[in-house]
Amino acid sequence: MGGARKAVRILVADDHPLVRDALCKIIGLQPGFAVVGEAADGIEAVQQVRALGPDVLLLDLSMPRMNGMDVLRELAETGAPVRTIVLTGAIERETAREALRLGARGIVQKESSTALLSKCVRAVMKGEIWVGLEITARPAQSSRAIDRTWAT
Repeated sequence: MGGARKAVRILVADDHPLVRDALCKIIGLQPGFAVVGEAADGIEAVQQVRALGPDVLLLDLSMPRMNGMDVLRELAETGAPVRTIVLTGAIERETAREALRLGARGIVQKESSTALLSKCVRAVMKGEIWVGLEITARPAQSSRAIDRTWAT
């Protein structure tokens, strides 16, 4: 008797209502994914992670009241067991490295396709690290992937 697989519980944190709404709709259409909450700023994101215990946090870096990097710091300090995927319009190489050091498990640019975001979520749920277009298994590989993705 095979049990049904539990849906990946996702919290979407982005300060733009249109982007947040679109992400929630897109994620809701993906098999095996469920949106459990939304946050419009960094403080709400931390509160929602604590209250809802999502599997994955899709986190915009540029948000009011508490930016995404500060959210990562706060979650790292409290040991929240959420897998965070940074979702960004643009990111500098060093910022990407710092995000991974602070516990982000994935970095996806907002220009990416829905299929790519889905792949990223699934990879992160398997314990892998996703950087740009690549899946990596170890932090050292992530650093090389950052160099390839954000080459200057």
